[in-house]
Amino acid sequence: LVQQTLRENGSNRSEAVQVPSKKKKKWRIALVTIVGFMILSWIVYLTPMALPLCKATAPLRAFVAGGSAEGKRIECIFNRATKKQDADLCQQIASEEVKDQCVREILIAFSSEANDRKDATLDEFNNIETCWTQAPSAKKYLCISYIAQQQKNTQYCGLLLTVSLQDECLFGIIAIAKQDQDSCPLIHKETTRNTCYRTIARKKGMPDICKNITNQASRDDCYYWIALAQHSVGLCSSIQPETKTLS
Repeated sequence: LVQQTLRENGSNRSEAVQVPSKKKKKWRIALVTIVGFMILSWIVYLTPMALPLCKATAPLRAFVAGGSAEGKRIECIFNRATKKQDADLCQQIASEEVKDQCVREILIAFSSEANDRKDATLDEFNNIETCWTQAPSAKKYLCISYIAQQQKNTQYCGLLLTVSLQDECLFGIIAIAKQDQDSCPLIHKETTRNTCYRTIARKKGMPDICKNITNQASRDDCYYWIALAQHSVGLCSSIQPETKTLS
């Protein structure tokens, strides 16, 4: 009887010891699961490759086709960038057209909010170095564009994120501020480059500049308006027959 009692007591002690051990094991598993989930969440949040997992909130109907994985990734980057007003995020978009739309929406939204808040204007900045310290990045790129125009420095235009924004910056300096036709080739897009030549030719009244325009209709338009302004019938001979009836 004594031996049986001792055996039962020993068994109870063993069970009493084992129960806490099982509980600890369950808590460890739960803790590891929670920590693992947190780490995974941060990876999803911070890793650009995980961006397709984001929930789309503003579909880019004009650009995202067929709901492909790449389309969802582009849509997600766009949404995150515009929500955070982080223009640098737009650089992860391969499509130049969508990237340009992404950056423009951010710059427009930031400018509008700044006006509503009546924030200090960009006049406070007088050198390109101060632009890089600005946050959010929307302010940084507005600052760069502002300094480029103020200082008429075409090199600063290259710091902007998209080709379209760079060309607009260059056009403002070359065609409007400097009226320097020799610098029009710095502009990337043919249509903007042709507009650069046409604008300067008309402002200066110099038809010889029109010959640099690669598009026939645009070149004829350049000759046409200078001919009207100068009342020069002779210039009409430079216009191709099918476009002489422009009005």
